[in-house]
Amino acid sequence: MISTQFDYASPTSIKELHQLLCNEVEKAILSGGYSLVALLKAEKLSPQLLISTSNIDSFNGIKASPDGTLSIGSATSLSEIAEHDLIRERYPAIIEAVSLIGDRQFCNQTAIGDEYSYQSFSMGLAAVLLAYGASFNYSNQTAQKRLKEPLMPQQEFILETIELPSPLGLSSFQEVKDPASYLPICGISSSLEVVNNIVTAARFAVCGQGLTVQRLTKSENAVIGNLVSQELPKSVLNEYFNTINHNSKASNEYLAHLSTVLINKSIGESIKG
Repeated sequence: MISTQFDYASPTSIKELHQLLCNEVEKAILSGGYSLVALLKAEKLSPQLLISTSNIDSFNGIKASPDGTLSIGSATSLSEIAEHDLIRERYPAIIEAVSLIGDRQFCNQTAIGDEYSYQSFSMGLAAVLLAYGASFNYSNQTAQKRLKEPLMPQQEFILETIELPSPLGLSSFQEVKDPASYLPICGISSSLEVVNNIVTAARFAVCGQGLTVQRLTKSENAVIGNLVSQELPKSVLNEYFNTINHNSKASNEYLAHLSTVLINKSIGESIKG
């Protein structure tokens, strides 16, 4: 049951949306449903105004450009993303991540924007998009931002679209779940280019409960130029987890171990690919 009382608005244009965002009241964006509803029920959010973006055309759907870029509207459902032919063909890690987020009903009612606005049950999709080198397009009444990493939720900027470039080559998403809570302890998304069994380009992103989703640039640099048979040493990720702040219940050593295993597994699988 939702005890919070709020006003509701459903603009049909970006101009109308920006006008609503300028209201000096506490606001929440409704892109899908489950993520926000769960927070409202738990009274972790108490907005005075709830704004739906589902009726704004540019916030919906998936569009391909001649240069190979794919644009995904922030109000596009996870189900639509998982069923899109080009995504299934070119971005398999997205399909893997969505399949781990929730059941069919959840994916029907949750938009990709929810994964950023409310950081719901899995941030695997966020890690995957970072590994693919996505761009995140934001706007407010006076400015636009095109970023390589998403902003934290802000009142004045709204995520409009996410752009995916052509993939490097091989990609995957894998995670290890806590057997008790079934929440992800650690997940790694990888995107690799391999030529003659040598890693020529790499992107890795980490996620997990209590972890901030981010690129693992030192791990990327450590594998580029190596043979695919050469494993990433755990010392690289030991250093990473010892220098960041996180709220994971897992130890730094265990997180480093899991991340190293998952990265080496993704590199090893490129041989089969």
